[in-house]
Amino acid sequence: MLLRFKKLLKKIPIPLTKNHGYDLRTKRIIKNYLHLNSNTIDVGCHKGEILEIILNAAPDGRHWGLEPLPYLYEHLKLKFSDKNNIEILPVAATDREGFSDFNHVITNPAYSGLKKRDYDRANEKDEKIQVKTQALDNLIPEVIHIDLIKIDVEGGEYQVLLGAQRIIKTFRPMIIFEHGLGSSEYYDSTPDKVFNFFEEMDMHVSTLLSFIKRLKPFTEQEFEEQYYRRMNYYFIAYGK
Repeated sequence: MLLRFKKLLKKIPIPLTKNHGYDLRTKRIIKNYLHLNSNTIDVGCHKGEILEIILNAAPDGRHWGLEPLPYLYEHLKLKFSDKNNIEILPVAATDREGFSDFNHVITNPAYSGLKKRDYDRANEKDEKIQVKTQALDNLIPEVIHIDLIKIDVEGGEYQVLLGAQRIIKTFRPMIIFEHGLGSSEYYDSTPDKVFNFFEEMDMHVSTLLSFIKRLKPFTEQEFEEQYYRRMNYYFIAYGK
């Protein structure tokens, strides 16, 4: 019943929940700003819903999907098996190469990540598994111009950014990312660190809606307020 409701929700063009609003705006940005040959990276690919939207908008580009959970990786490999321009990788993106414990939330896989985060529901069941970790800068060929990166890794987004400094500094792709209380603090990540990272990359930060409406981007203080007051947890960074 819940799965059927979620599928129905995706077809409704008016946001009914905060998450639904983020999904709709992400889809709109992808459709409006990607070109047919744009190249993208989907970090935290999960079931591939966003990657499908990306592929429809940029069918001639090259795309990478990263998903460390083994059964979701296998699902994605099968789902996109007929697409030779999509590479699905069974790794967790971070700022270093190696292997790491990974918190698999059995009852709510979308909350899985390199570190255990807060749960909204009581009695969630989780387990520790081992996954391969890799920096995006070491995964993506230097000659590939990356146009968009989507990051949804339940708190580890700052480490993903640190591992993609070459890509971001060189190409300044649009970056749609999650950053919120309840997850990012477990990675010693704070909004000032994230904001200053993008400042160094000569990039603005906005909410998805503000970007769509072409409103003024955040100051550091405004971005911190969004975070600490839990006003939003999905944002976009883009070149100045």
